[in-house]
Amino acid sequence: MIGIYFATVSTFIFVAGAYLNFFPLLIGIRQSADPIAIGVIMSAMTLGSAASSAWIGKIAGILSERNLMILAFILYALALGIIPFIDQIWLFLLPSAVFGIAQGINLPAIQALLGGLSKVENRAIVMSFYGTSLRLGQTVGPLIAGALFTLYGMNGVFLISACLAGFTSVLVGWMTRGFHRRCAEM
Repeated sequence: MIGIYFATVSTFIFVAGAYLNFFPLLIGIRQSADPIAIGVIMSAMTLGSAASSAWIGKIAGILSERNLMILAFILYALALGIIPFIDQIWLFLLPSAVFGIAQGINLPAIQALLGGLSKVENRAIVMSFYGTSLRLGQTVGPLIAGALFTLYGMNGVFLISACLAGFTSVLVGWMTRGFHRRCAEM
């Protein structure tokens, strides 16, 4: 289960660090975007998440929760990695939507794995650790992104976060190997 909690912390490091704090700044600084345009672009994440969440049941029939988590981190890496190279304001809708799709895939997969791996009598404890992991990521994410900005500038926040998301997909894959067998045995 440590792998799932690691995925949760990592997810919210990317969300609270690079996406929620530095993405709007980048759009505002580089494109001189007004608050309405920034809000529209940021809202594309929610739309992407809603769209992928609507299809997650069908996708889960094809891919295991573990593979969905790996796919989500690859999508996070793609979304974060292309942000520094966009030079037209409305093209920022693309990484925002892709980031949302990753969220819509990742969070249900994490929750399903946690539910499947925990006994009914321990489920409240398991989910409270999930909530704590989520808050930990939300707390350290802005600090990590701020340190990356200080050391490597705005592009560094996104490029290093993209590399970390790619690395996280590999690490989560390794840490959660065998989970599909354990879920089936419960």
